[in-house]
Amino acid sequence: MSASSLLAAGDARAQAEQRERQSWFEGPHLTEDWGGLRPALAARGIYPYARYLAGVWSDVDGGLDTGARYTGFAQFGVVAELEPLLGWSGATFHLGLNAFHGGQPSKALVGTAPSATVTSWEAKDHVRFFNITLTQRAFDDTLEVKGGLMAIDDDFPTSRSIDVFANGVFAAFTSGRGNSQPPFYPVPGPGLLVTATPSEAWTLRLGVYTSDAGSDEWSNLGFDASLHDGAMLIGEVATHRTLLGLRGDYVVGASFTDQAVQKVEGARSEQDAWSVDWRVDQQLWVAEHGDSTVSAVARFGISPGQDAVLVEAYAVAGLAWFGPLPGRKDDVLAAGFAWSHFGSKYLKQRRANGTRVTQREWDIELTYRVQVTPWLQVQPDLQVILDPLEARSNAVVLGLQVLLTL
Repeated sequence: MSASSLLAAGDARAQAEQRERQSWFEGPHLTEDWGGLRPALAARGIYPYARYLAGVWSDVDGGLDTGARYTGFAQFGVVAELEPLLGWSGATFHLGLNAFHGGQPSKALVGTAPSATVTSWEAKDHVRFFNITLTQRAFDDTLEVKGGLMAIDDDFPTSRSIDVFANGVFAAFTSGRGNSQPPFYPVPGPGLLVTATPSEAWTLRLGVYTSDAGSDEWSNLGFDASLHDGAMLIGEVATHRTLLGLRGDYVVGASFTDQAVQKVEGARSEQDAWSVDWRVDQQLWVAEHGDSTVSAVARFGISPGQDAVLVEAYAVAGLAWFGPLPGRKDDVLAAGFAWSHFGSKYLKQRRANGTRVTQREWDIELTYRVQVTPWLQVQPDLQVILDPLEARSNAVVLGLQVLLTL
């Protein structure tokens, strides 16, 4: 969704009257409209934003150790439409930062794989620039070109159904996060993305990024990427279909990098790496009034013949029920299952360093996201990790996340 669609069209007087009628709980922001400053900035094409995600994750049984950790993640920045500012039609500038602080429950307590952290935002403590991009739209927004400092899993989305889940194994490009060092969260890098939407039924994306975005270290402010260590090429084709009134999204994608940097303790290898993945998000049922829907989601990815990678193959499946209770159309109840198979060479290197690791891991998640107000989400979460990568026993994890739109 473009930034210009964040506020409804209308003159300033109508917007002011609406704000007077709207209570604090009904507005989109915890800090309201800053005394009229937000709509004044929006009239000039400027949209500041800030969000904070607070979480408490407790390993109640199994894994490496029982206990709890707090995680905090903040996003803040500004999106500027350049036409009202500079007369530059179809152009948008985005400046954004990320900040993570707190513990790492997956690493310290659970022993799960780096690609399957109990919260997908888990990282080392940092504050870094994550988006410095310029986007140009053309041909009635059917073509979009974006370039700058960015991340692959920002540019290649998953789906409305799969985004409900907290565990990182459900995030975009499960294998990519662990297999190499291009710009995946939490580290961005230089890239260029072209998105074409020739019709409502088709979307095509093609991106090229540096193969070495740098490490997830406190000192990396987002600018440690190398432009001399190869490139990653990634693309996908998506089609959107409606059959018997039920919408389905079907996606196939592939990636290739000529310098996959393996992040293995005590070892570093560089080689070509490629992968393919498929994704389906299909509505199964829609209530007559449209406030309640059930969707099934599935994703599968494989890096054939790439035994040095962390994740050689993975599969994800789940169900999401939007509006599960009367009068709660914005709540979501979801259950998901994921399987990850790790590369044999990666496992051999880890074992040679004295670390006990498993060949495959299963992750099960049950979650309920409550939309308390437009600016407040509360999400209790239950995860069961079977055969965690670095632990000798299965783990049961309870979590609670609170998302504030400031």
